Amino acid sequence: MTHISSFPIRRRSLLAAVLTFSLVAPALAQAGVLVVARPPPPPRVIVRPVYPPPVVVMPAPPVRVGVAIAPPPAPRVVTTVAKPPPGYVWIAPYWRWTGSTYVWIEGEWAPERPGYAYSPAHWSQTPSGWIFQPGAWTPVG
Repeated sequence: MTHISSFPIRRRSLLAAVLTFSLVAPALAQAGVLVVARPPPPPRVIVRPVYPPPVVVMPAPPVRVGVAIAPPPAPRVVTTVAKPPPGYVWIAPYWRWTGSTYVWIEGEWAPERPGYAYSPAHWSQTPSGWIFQPGAWTPVG
């Protein structure tokens, strides 16, 4: 027979309870006592809410993109729709160079970003040609 001390401590108490019950239960049953084995309590479950990671908005660094051969076309006349509720900024339309032609990009209302100001996209003429500066959110202050 294996001695109880040879089992890990976690199992000793369970083993001792089983041995005690198996030795005492027949005597109690003969005496007319109803013996009922109680199941162990369910394991504890700790529920913690899972939150999504915080969203960090970093401004894009200024990037100079492409050199076009011909200057961009004149901006189109755009009628903006009614201004949305406070907290929105108008992102002006602009001409984008695709490498072979210009494409008109429509303007839109975008939600403001606290602590940032929007610098619109624009074209600049340099000695080597026209350079496009994309719009970007820049820190205020």
